[in-house]
Amino acid sequence: MTTASVTVEDVGPILRATVKLPGCTAEQWLSAFTDPERVARWWGGGELSTDLVVGGPYVVRFPALGQTLDGQVVGYEPARLLEFTWNWDGADGPRRTVVVRAAPSTLTITHGPHGDSQEERAARAEHRAGWESFLPRLVTSLGHQIGRAHV
Repeated sequence: MTTASVTVEDVGPILRATVKLPGCTAEQWLSAFTDPERVARWWGGGELSTDLVVGGPYVVRFPALGQTLDGQVVGYEPARLLEFTWNWDGADGPRRTVVVRAAPSTLTITHGPHGDSQEERAARAEHRAGWESFLPRLVTSLGHQIGRAHV
């Protein structure tokens, strides 16, 4: 039986996550970030509101946390790429960029940049912990859909 894998690496100012799930299509990967029902399944009940055009909003409300990821679409290619900037609603810190690249059986996410100050290192560690927590949920959600093994 083939199993899925999730790897999250800290490569300086950027976090890089690689998720492998044999049998998962690029369309399925990307829909996990663009379809509100699928986002809610794996991303902590997040409520997605987006317009998948450059300059469109990419907003995810997390009612249980009382927080909103407030972002904007930078790039979108169906079944291939989603790029968006974000910050927590009302936060003064820098906007981050998340790039989601989908291919058959593999998803790659880059997230950053992060600076080298103590505050930025703490933010990078928090973001890494978030991906390490949520990406296995994504694999489970998609794994059920395609009938494959989970992390």
